[in-house]
Amino acid sequence: MYLLSSQTELLDQAWKVFGHRIFECGIHRHRAHECLWVLKGQIRVQVNEQVYDLSGGDVIVINGDVPHATRAASQDNIVICVQNQFDPMVNVDCGPWLSNPVQLASMNHLRSSMAHIWWEHEYRKPHWELAVQRYLTEIQLLFQRYFPAQEHPVAVVLPDQHKRLDALIHYLEQHYSEHISLSQLAEREGLSEAYLSRYFKEHTGHTFHRYLTLLRLEQSMVELIQTSHSIAAIALSHGFPSIKAYNTAFKREYNCTPGEFRHRKQQDPIALGRIYGDYDPANLIRLLTPWLDQQALYL
Repeated sequence: MYLLSSQTELLDQAWKVFGHRIFECGIHRHRAHECLWVLKGQIRVQVNEQVYDLSGGDVIVINGDVPHATRAASQDNIVICVQNQFDPMVNVDCGPWLSNPVQLASMNHLRSSMAHIWWEHEYRKPHWELAVQRYLTEIQLLFQRYFPAQEHPVAVVLPDQHKRLDALIHYLEQHYSEHISLSQLAEREGLSEAYLSRYFKEHTGHTFHRYLTLLRLEQSMVELIQTSHSIAAIALSHGFPSIKAYNTAFKREYNCTPGEFRHRKQQDPIALGRIYGDYDPANLIRLLTPWLDQQALYL
């Protein structure tokens, strides 16, 4: 997952930015709007029932609380992701399907703002957080002036099966730190275990157990990166029965232990992006540089 991806929220803040290589992320959602900018390669993005193929240069904006999924269409992809909890009434229509010249020009401004947010977060010069807020405000202005959607996403009526999936994912997001079993969830939903198991695999691409594990891993990164809490305490507070189970799951998904990841993040500020897939940081910087206003950079 991107991973999530899938991996849902990596930082306990209203906004976040990271560069990464997408593998696959099953259907998930979060309150934040998500801006994906493909710098290199190809990815496939599903938003509700629509599927979009994106290649180098393409940008797509996914509104908050809208179910979506991503997967690689080429293994050499590099993607910048900016997530922010804009006003929930900000509903955006922005993607590679647009052809209006004014909107296309405005997408260049969006790319530039995303590049600056990544740069400010990456190098953290004095007052970098204030600079990030400036660019987020510019993005919201672009959304509202040039990319307003005709309908608010909550007005869209989803088929019953998607309402069910949405409810299941929401429940897991709210209770992932608790003991949750497939049998308990099936009983809660009035379904058989066998049916729910097949349903979850069919609609998310993952077994119930793996999806829940990925969600717990993703959520644990907040504490792992931003606090000095012990790894054992982090494991137990995010639904893992033991530090051994946490270490095993983390190693399996990310090819390193939680302790190694914490150390890597402290030593290498780009390490968070690598959790999603290795890429060449120098290549990412090279691809972003043309979009940076050198006069606006605090060097």
